Amino acid sequence: MTRPSALFRGTVRAAALVIDVPLIGEAEARHRVVTAWRPGTVVRAMPDGRWLVVLPEPVEIRSERAPGLPLAAGDAETVTLPSAGRSYDLRPADLPGVDLACWVDVANLPMHVLAPIQLPPPQPTALAPPVAAPAPDLRAGARVRRSEAAERVSRELGATQAGPRPAAGSPRARGILARLILRTPAAGVVGRRHARYLRRLTEEFTRRQWDDALRDAIALGGGVGGTLTLRLPSRRTAGLAPSARRTSAARSVPFGPNVRDHLRELYRQAATALEREGRIDEAAFVLADLLDQPAEAVALLERHRRFDLAAGLAEGRRLPADLAVRLWWRAGRRDRAVELARARGAFAAAVDRLATVDRTAARELRGAWVAACQSAQDHLGAVEAAWPEVGLRSVVIPDLQAGMALGGPTAATLFAYLVSHDPSPEGRLAALALLDRRDLADRPARHRFIAALAGLPGADKGFDRALCSAALRSLVRDDGQLSEVDKRTARRISRTLRERADPILAADLPPLWRNPVESPATVVVTAQPDPGQLAVHDAVALPGGAILVAHGDLGARLLTVDGRIRARWDVPAFQLVVADHGGSALLVARRGAVSEVHRLDLATRKVRPWATLAVRRFVPTFDGTNVFAVDADGIVVLDALGERPTAVWRELDREAVVYDIARRPDSLAALVLLPPVAADQAARLELWRWELPGIILRRRPAVTIDDALGGAITAAGDLVTLLGAPDGSSYVLRHNDARGVVPRRLPADVTPTIAASGDLVAVFAATEQSTTVEVATVPTWSVGVQAVIPRAVGPRFRAHAGLATIFDQHGRILVVDLADRQVVANLRTHL
Repeated sequence: MTRPSALFRGTVRAAALVIDVPLIGEAEARHRVVTAWRPGTVVRAMPDGRWLVVLPEPVEIRSERAPGLPLAAGDAETVTLPSAGRSYDLRPADLPGVDLACWVDVANLPMHVLAPIQLPPPQPTALAPPVAAPAPDLRAGARVRRSEAAERVSRELGATQAGPRPAAGSPRARGILARLILRTPAAGVVGRRHARYLRRLTEEFTRRQWDDALRDAIALGGGVGGTLTLRLPSRRTAGLAPSARRTSAARSVPFGPNVRDHLRELYRQAATALEREGRIDEAAFVLADLLDQPAEAVALLERHRRFDLAAGLAEGRRLPADLAVRLWWRAGRRDRAVELARARGAFAAAVDRLATVDRTAARELRGAWVAACQSAQDHLGAVEAAWPEVGLRSVVIPDLQAGMALGGPTAATLFAYLVSHDPSPEGRLAALALLDRRDLADRPARHRFIAALAGLPGADKGFDRALCSAALRSLVRDDGQLSEVDKRTARRISRTLRERADPILAADLPPLWRNPVESPATVVVTAQPDPGQLAVHDAVALPGGAILVAHGDLGARLLTVDGRIRARWDVPAFQLVVADHGGSALLVARRGAVSEVHRLDLATRKVRPWATLAVRRFVPTFDGTNVFAVDADGIVVLDALGERPTAVWRELDREAVVYDIARRPDSLAALVLLPPVAADQAARLELWRWELPGIILRRRPAVTIDDALGGAITAAGDLVTLLGAPDGSSYVLRHNDARGVVPRRLPADVTPTIAASGDLVAVFAATEQSTTVEVATVPTWSVGVQAVIPRAVGPRFRAHAGLATIFDQHGRILVVDLADRQVVANLRTHL
């Protein structure tokens, strides 16, 4: 406080006020203090009972209207006050403060306790149902209908279901009754009746009474294993055309094999004759329904350019997807063709099929394939799809640039495409510099570049010769550092390069013969001892040398291998669903019973909201288009490229429980608990495996895990269960029914757990001090990684693109290259 002096008249600049409390009373004094109050004001009690109100900064005020005696600022830290004709000095800092808190009485004020508001979860987006192919209705076109008796017989001919006791009156019960009747004298009556039917049917086919013959004919598609019936089929009254959906396979009249062969020959001759007469619908009906040969029926319809009907039949009867794609494209239903090709991964085979009959249409379909890859941010896929068609190469130049920006092995492959197509001066220098490097860390990129270069003849022959010569030199230089697998690939590539390289150089270079480098031993790595600053809910290493990390409600980040931040997104993310090509991902935030999903383009770094889905679990990888998930109705495949999520495929139902699900680009596996089929039976645990991208169910064996400590399934459809060893100090991994002991000693009080990602299995052994994570391959049980995380919380593991990512919720992340057995990253998260 500078030295102020008292001011008594005029407008003054006051730095403090003196309020005479004994003279005016405390209530009035409080009122005047409040009137003069400014933020930062200090009230001091003077020895004579007055208050010194020190203002935070001087203010302009009229002396006669001031709430107290104004004091102007001076040069000292004392206050000079007049009193009874004298003046004396005070230091405001030495004066006690006045307690202002007691001036406000809050006893009678109402109190409102605020409670946190939990926002209701968002409503899930309704899934659009899959677009069903229109069923070919050739039966109606032929204007032939089956009689009521025939319909009744068809309903009676149900499929045999193994296991439960047949209910009274069911088709199977009637089949058992029919077999009992055939063991009685009544069998002769039944046989004579069937003989009359066969004679009449044979005469109708022989006389080419097609309408009568086809209406009375019995289908042979069910074989001899169906439900037995003694009734003969009644005449069909509906149209004669192939059914889009396979009818029941159980249509078994007690005919012997000779009769079946006789009918089969009749139907074959009828199909040929009907086609010759131009009755295409009836001919296709004979092949598809009577002979159960839908592929032949589709070929027949295609020969006669009935593309719509052929496509519907091919899709409805579950024929190869590429066949249906080709037919839909030729029928003009290109939207349906593209949708089916994306859902089943059938572009390549469909283009190849179509090129044999219509090269122009094949080029157009290839263009749609390129567009589909671009929509999925699959830059390498778009380039590989477009490259055989020279006219499409200019379309994918942006994909070359975007894919190279992502880095990693894919960038090296795309760089080979770029320098082969349009080698700019800068590109030539960069390619030669890459091949001339000797750094071990650049070896994977060099080999990917060389492998792609070997299959891409260059546009500039002179530069192509120089480039192939440098590539051949690089292979020979790295010969001693190659594994046996890499050496076999290098030998094959070198033969191609020698034909395009400088012949003198190729003759002087030695062949690839040196002993391959031994595979490194198990990688042993210890995570950072201190926890990170941000929690990690999910993390995955990408091929481009980056790590995508989900921090929950704090968003997602893209980190370098040394922990620097490349990009960040303020979008809640608890799970990462990454595309196989590494160009896109889905950010999933669980909100109660629903999940909010955002789409992330890793090339452009743009994120967009997609949908809120009632999904219980997402498979952590997808092909860039089709996302596998588990919801209340079983397993569902969602089209991730549409503005509205569409279910393109479903399996199982609400009664089944999906315990585990795993995927890789060519395989999908799920551990499923099926409900009992009868009251006296138990639930059945099965391991289902589908072949991708066609989603074809290959097997579903029953499995048991009763004696296991835990279990996990691999994407190849293997069940790996964790068992305790008899000595209690090691663990045993059981692969399906075989057992393999992993050389791992454990403390007596440790109970390990198991997890799988792709075709790798990780075993976690936790103590109070640390958690050991061992990553092994199946079924060799060779341990590739042994990681130790001090005081880990919620450790997890996932594999992607040959990289194993191990992390815990405390923000420690480890990345190991499984091919080179090298530690790529050992970091902890920070703000």
